[in-house]
Amino acid sequence: MGNNINNDDPIYLDQEGYNQYLREIEELKNQYYSNSKEKSEAYEVAVGDGWHDNFGFEQAKRDEDRILGELRRRRADLRRIVIVEKQKNVDDVVELNDYVVLRLQYEDPSEDEEEETFRLVGSQQGNLFSEICEITLNSPIGKTIYHKPVGYEGSFDVSGEKNKLEILRIAKTLEELRGENLDAPSSENENGPRLIKK
Repeated sequence: MGNNINNDDPIYLDQEGYNQYLREIEELKNQYYSNSKEKSEAYEVAVGDGWHDNFGFEQAKRDEDRILGELRRRRADLRRIVIVEKQKNVDDVVELNDYVVLRLQYEDPSEDEEEETFRLVGSQQGNLFSEICEITLNSPIGKTIYHKPVGYEGSFDVSGEKNKLEILRIAKTLEELRGENLDAPSSENENGPRLIKK
């Protein structure tokens, strides 16, 4: 899920997500230094004044502009970061790293209602290709479900469309999610996961 973040909105990350953010800034710095070296080499080997009709130099300059833009944006965004911690002994609401089963109903009438499972993560980017799709605290769905209980009904906006969701289940671990017996009538199944009810 893409992040629809205003330039003034906080960026919520857990400590691991914040550390990853700082590593990405360092990686951008390394890319910048490496690119500067390539740009200098392209300039030196060029015939004439070094930059006219020199594809290598021109490409390195475009890369430099892209890297510097991203580096500036990331550094500016540091002031917006709020580090959140997973609350201990909180089982009845969606927390960081929880697995959440949602019923999604889209504003577009051609879209069917669907049931999806997500993992709420505290990094800047979720992994959409993991076994269970990861969404961030900063995503429209993440903002809507964070610290909400099973049974919560809310809405989230994506591309100008107001969509609805309902939290059906919360699992604290992948094992708990996989072991859930959907036909179980109650949460008192000793061999299965606890079913959190509102």
